[in-house]
Amino acid sequence: MSDRWAIRMSVRHLQRAGELRAWPSIEAADSGDVVWLRGDGLDSALQRTLAPIADGPVFQHAEDGRLTVFGNAVPTERLPNLNWQRLADFLQPVLPTARLTSVQLPRITLLLERSTDVQKEAVMVTDWKLFSNWANTAPEIRLHCCRFAVSHEAAGHDSLNSDRVARVVIQGNPLPPLEGERYWLAGRVAVPLGYRWTPAVDVATLEASIRKQTAINAGSQSLWIWNGAKNTIDVVEGTDLILVTRANVHMTGRA
Repeated sequence: MSDRWAIRMSVRHLQRAGELRAWPSIEAADSGDVVWLRGDGLDSALQRTLAPIADGPVFQHAEDGRLTVFGNAVPTERLPNLNWQRLADFLQPVLPTARLTSVQLPRITLLLERSTDVQKEAVMVTDWKLFSNWANTAPEIRLHCCRFAVSHEAAGHDSLNSDRVARVVIQGNPLPPLEGERYWLAGRVAVPLGYRWTPAVDVATLEASIRKQTAINAGSQSLWIWNGAKNTIDVVEGTDLILVTRANVHMTGRA
C-alpha cells in the first residue's frame, strides 16, 4: 500500500492547514469550495495528526489517483485532476489590517453623596455683610489666619450699608464662626462638609476632570468650590484670595 496521503477540507476551514505550511513536500490544490492536500510518509502517527485537520477521512493515495481510507483495503474515491502547488506558496500569511475604531465613551457625571467621613473644614462661603461685620469686631489674631475673596457684586458700593447680597469665600483655619456653607479641601477642590463625590475617583483624576471642563491651566493655583445645589464648580483665582485684615476688608467694601 502506498505511503502517500491526501485529505480534503472546506475553504472555510483552510486556516487549519496553517500548521502544515512548514512541512516539506506537501502540495495543495483548489477545487471550488474544497481544498485538497497531499504528501508522503503516511503512518499511524501522521494519520492522527492529519485527522483533526481534514474534513473527512485521511486517504492513502495510490499512483493512479485512487483514494483508500487509511486502514481500509478497498479504494472508494479518486483524487481530482487539479493544479497542484506547494502548500507554502498556496497559503500566503496575511497580517491583520490595523483598525483603529473611535468609540465615544459614555460621560460619567461626578455627583456628591452623603458621607460619614470626618473631614476638617477649610473653606466657607458666606454673605459679605456678615463677614465684614465680623472682621470689624473680631480680634486681629483671628483675622490673620484667613484669606478671602469677594464676588464682583461687592465692588462699587458699600456692602456694610447696602441691602444687596454679595458672597465672600474664606479659606483658613480656624474659620469665622459665621453662618454659611462650609467645605473641606480635596487638593484644590472645596467639597461641602458631610459629602464626598461619586464615582470615587482619586483626587488627581478629580482635579484633571475639573481642569478639562473649565479649561484651567494645569499650573493654576485656583480654588474650585463645588456648588452642591447646582452641581457646578465656582472658580476662585488664587491671586484673588487676600489676607483678612481690617484695612483689606474696608478697601474691598469700598472698591
